[in-house]
Amino acid sequence: MRHEIIKFNLSTGEECSLELDEHNHNVFSLLPNITLINPVIPPTLFQDCITELSKTDRPYIDKIFFENVRCTYKIITITLYGHLRIALRQELRRPLPYQDLLQGNDDYKWIESGFLPKFEDDAENTLDRVVKRMENVYKAFKKSKVDGVPYTLPDTYDIQYNYFFEADPTDIKPVFDLYMRMTDPITTGDVEYIKKVLIEKFKTVGVLLIFI
Repeated sequence: MRHEIIKFNLSTGEECSLELDEHNHNVFSLLPNITLINPVIPPTLFQDCITELSKTDRPYIDKIFFENVRCTYKIITITLYGHLRIALRQELRRPLPYQDLLQGNDDYKWIESGFLPKFEDDAENTLDRVVKRMENVYKAFKKSKVDGVPYTLPDTYDIQYNYFFEADPTDIKPVFDLYMRMTDPITTGDVEYIKKVLIEKFKTVGVLLIFI
């Protein structure tokens, strides 16, 4: 079974890594992985993928369909089909004759921006605030005292974001769980006790602190 990854830029400027996978009877699936420049999913991405494929002769392809689309914007990644209405999802997964697409007898130009899910209007600022909040939480607790005993958090830490989406058929509304991972604090006191106190302090500001 053939597998290929094609890297190119969409007509709207976004970087795209297109996975091409062979199934039975010379039918191929397409899975674009797109890094969004702004919180807008370009409806032209589907036709752009066909245009890019047409630049190289691939006579072994009889039909193609879009398996899904992965979009990454700042700190979140979504699979597009989880936010599409069923009818559109089914249409994109319907195998089309490849030659018809190459010859212009069929295309994906009919897909409009209104068909695709959208981020909240303030998505860019919201995501920036999430990142800034984590940085500020670290700075606030980096060096202090627990019961009069001084401690210092390590300079190196890892910020992680888990998120789920509010139930909505068209809007992308991430709700975040925030995690910070780091090694033990530097202190002359009881390390385990100080860790326990810090974990509780971080919880009060909505951040799960994990010591490794």
